[in-house]
Amino acid sequence: MRNWMLLAVLLLAGCDSDSDPSDPSPVVPSPTPSPAPTPTPAAPSAYAGNWVYRTTLTAVDNNCGHTPADIGLVEGPFAVTVGSDGTFTLAGGSTGSINSAGNVSITLAAGSNNCPGTGTGAGGCRDTDHCDGTSQQSGDVKRWTLFRQ
Repeated sequence: MRNWMLLAVLLLAGCDSDSDPSDPSPVVPSPTPSPAPTPTPAAPSAYAGNWVYRTTLTAVDNNCGHTPADIGLVEGPFAVTVGSDGTFTLAGGSTGSINSAGNVSITLAAGSNNCPGTGTGAGGCRDTDHCDGTSQQSGDVKRWTLFRQ
């Protein structure tokens, strides 16, 4: 037991807890994070605004109720608004978009133009006031034109 007491006394003596205690390290507050930069809004589409949409039937496949006698039939004009992002909606729930390069894509909804299936269209813009192309839906083919009002 005496060895244990001697060991305890030596340990306490080597502790030297009263001599020159060091100052604690200063606490440095963390910097306030800077707010995330606000993204630059996209420039509005050069094609945004009010347009007119018109189609001309160029080929038929009786799925949409047209006959060869209908070739040349003009549909429209229909008012269309192209949004600031270049998207637009046509009659019957069909949708389209014009990208910044002036490429146009159209998705024709089933049931639009009395056609049972969906269809697609593609084309381009000559300038910011006139675009044209073709579309196909259930065998009917149309030439379409978009022009500013």
